[in-house]
Amino acid sequence: MDNGAVYLNPTGKRLFIDALDDKIYEKQTENNHPISYETRMRNEVAKVFRLVIYDEKYKPYRYQ
Repeated sequence: MDNGAVYLNPTGKRLFIDALDDKIYEKQTENNHPISYETRMRNEVAKVFRLVIYDEKYKPYRYQ
């Protein structure tokens, strides 16, 4: 069945997961504070939560 998807063999899966794991925990500096993508994602989820529960305005993070 060819549905346009990309399939990875076990070695390719491992390489992809390792690269993704490295990227998630990579730290960047924002306002002289190191922050990882993991923390950034947690903050975005918290903002969406506050939007849904408390009807606060949502301002997404803009990657530069």
